[in-house]
Amino acid sequence: MAPAPQPTLTEIAVSTLPPPTATETAVPTASSPSTPTAVADIPTTEATEPQPTALPTDTPTPEPTTTPTPEPDWLNNAGRTTENLMYLGNPNAPITMVDFSDFM
Repeated sequence: MAPAPQPTLTEIAVSTLPPPTATETAVPTASSPSTPTAVADIPTTEATEPQPTALPTDTPTPEPTTTPTPEPDWLNNAGRTTENLMYLGNPNAPITMVDFSDFM
């Protein structure tokens, strides 16, 4: 087995800037302003807290709402009456239709 090749280092030319001098990095202080500025005398007043204009009121409590009972689905309602007769639809309907069939 051949030995692994060794990497070779090459110089890459990168342009760099000279380091900044002390005068370029100096931050101007408040005691020595770089340019004179005129400051107008502004009268200072104490901040006053605004007075409330209305008194707080009680929050109204919501009244409970009644949930409507769902209308029954009579088309899918099937069962037997107390007389053991089969029904389809509303068992308490005002009109009852009896369907008699003889399979013999």
